[in-house]
Amino acid sequence: MEIIIRGLHIRNKKNNMRVGKRKVFKSPEVRDYEQDLHDEIMAQYRGPVLEGPVSVLLEITQPDKRRRDAHNAVDCILDVMQDVLIKDDANVHDLRVKKFFGKEWCLRIAVEPIAEVITLPFLAPCRAS
Repeated sequence: MEIIIRGLHIRNKKNNMRVGKRKVFKSPEVRDYEQDLHDEIMAQYRGPVLEGPVSVLLEITQPDKRRRDAHNAVDCILDVMQDVLIKDDANVHDLRVKKFFGKEWCLRIAVEPIAEVITLPFLAPCRAS
């Protein structure tokens, strides 16, 4: 499945969280962005929620050449995708993010189910040194 959202300024949670009394919460800008993104996804996708392992491609186009970390936007986008496109963002086994420069903000989301999760037995497990 493929979803394209144009003109919606991509936000990230990392720089827009607020701290209250023993609680961290999202700023109004992030809440509004997540709601707008959710509404755009729901308008374009009417299929079932994917429950198994999935591959996700995010293509982010920004209108200027300011330095922005693409990985900071990923968390927010995956949170919105949860329970709309995919059952749980823990099911994302293949995640690719591409960043481009263009005339306007644009987000392309491509999600595909993965038929088989491949494990590589010849690799040693990661261990703390």
